[in-house]
Amino acid sequence: MENKTRFSTGFFPQLMIALFSGGWKRLLKNVYLDLRFGGRFLGGAVRSPGEERGFLHTMNTDYRVFEMLFDGVRLSPDDVLVDVGCGKGRLFNFMLSGGWRGRMVGVEVNPAIAAFTRNRLRRHENVEIIEADVTMLRDVPGTVFYLFNPFTAPVMERFLQRLEEKWSRLPGGDRPLMIYNNAVELAAFERFPRWKIVERFTPEESGSRSGCVKLVYR
Repeated sequence: MENKTRFSTGFFPQLMIALFSGGWKRLLKNVYLDLRFGGRFLGGAVRSPGEERGFLHTMNTDYRVFEMLFDGVRLSPDDVLVDVGCGKGRLFNFMLSGGWRGRMVGVEVNPAIAAFTRNRLRRHENVEIIEADVTMLRDVPGTVFYLFNPFTAPVMERFLQRLEEKWSRLPGGDRPLMIYNNAVELAAFERFPRWKIVERFTPEESGSRSGCVKLVYR
């Protein structure tokens, strides 16, 4: 069976929801920043061609949620921000709109979505989009990671094991930092006790069913 990726902007359904729920200001902000960095609304979900391997569909986080989750995160010029399962790259829009010019890397397993996002952000030399299974990368770059429930528990465990192999000799501190939104597979971290939860966000705050946690590797 041919597996085709369908792009679904979801603009008009989201517009109707926003109008009837009073969320039109939030939607307008999303649309404005989406159009400013790439000329296309990025809302809506895209089914992953890697579902049978544990890679989940693409979602997009509201900018107001990014504002809350990244409040208090002090980035230095040496930091590398990695979005694991970056999808259409809305996190990078958020960071660029705030003036961040440090290195940013998006890892996306869906070839069509990776190509779309790479082309959309091609004018920004500090943004790199890698089409890959993050668990198979020889070296996972990054000091600050953002994830929005990108994969199932077995894949999450392989990802954490890969990071463990890289960082096991680090002294620990406030880096590496992981911001794990819609933290469905949080139990996977139990096998890796050096990850410590330093902050929690409710589902309402994080815009996700399972809430969000910030973890540092200590």
